[in-house]
Amino acid sequence: MGLQVGVANLKSDYASLQGPNIDPKLVNSINETTIGLGAGVYYRNPRLQIGLSAPELLSPTAHMNDTVSITFRKNTLLGYSRYRFMLNETLDMEPGLLVNTFQTYPYPLMSI
Repeated sequence: MGLQVGVANLKSDYASLQGPNIDPKLVNSINETTIGLGAGVYYRNPRLQIGLSAPELLSPTAHMNDTVSITFRKNTLLGYSRYRFMLNETLDMEPGLLVNTFQTYPYPLMSI
């Protein structure tokens, strides 16, 4: 079993990018620190190996102002399996399977 913990800092200075049309939702800059969490399990014996991993369990959220926030979601799940077949005394076959499922969004989810 395994557990991963990380810290990320998101900084953006949207106020410096404004042109003649000022968007009031982007006046404030972002400077937020978030915690990342991941987990996985792995089992092995002489013939079978199985693993499952979720590298990003928490979705970081950036707060633009009091009413607008952006959630960055990356739901990823990894699965791994391998089994050893003994074909004869000198030859083994060991096929494996790796499955990666992920759900991405074309843009961050905004809540107002």
